Amino acid sequence: MAISAVNLGTNCYIGIGASGQTVPSGTFVEIGGIYSSSMSVSHDAVDTTNNDDAGFTSAEYGNSTVTLSFECRFDPTDTAQGTLRTIAADLDGSCKVKRAFAIRPIVGSGEDSWSFEGVITKYDVSFNNNEPVNISVEVQSSGAVTYSTQT
Repeated sequence: MAISAVNLGTNCYIGIGASGQTVPSGTFVEIGGIYSSSMSVSHDAVDTTNNDDAGFTSAEYGNSTVTLSFECRFDPTDTAQGTLRTIAADLDGSCKVKRAFAIRPIVGSGEDSWSFEGVITKYDVSFNNNEPVNISVEVQSSGAVTYSTQT
């Protein structure tokens, strides 16, 4: 089957829940400066092998996890980046607070939209001589993930 269209990653959106929002719906603040991002959905396999499986392994679906990874150019004036920094560095004791995240790989009516509560599992800052300061973040889902299409 031929590819009918190529979707370039130039119009994507990742947002963090505003004002400590933890429910994966509602208002989100866009994280600025993102230049690379990915979302991975993984499923645990639960081993259900028994003597009736003729020597083959048998499995069922277990728990599922969504991992969101992104990199952005550091911007000290970006509100959402400031929120990420505060949580990750535990500057206000909020490190163990879950936050809501929204992902729209392509922004537009009828396109995919994902949202979930998550915890920041990685926050790296890279700063090299004569290069932009970059932030690398990973977020792991906690609980159900909501999928919808944009209106």
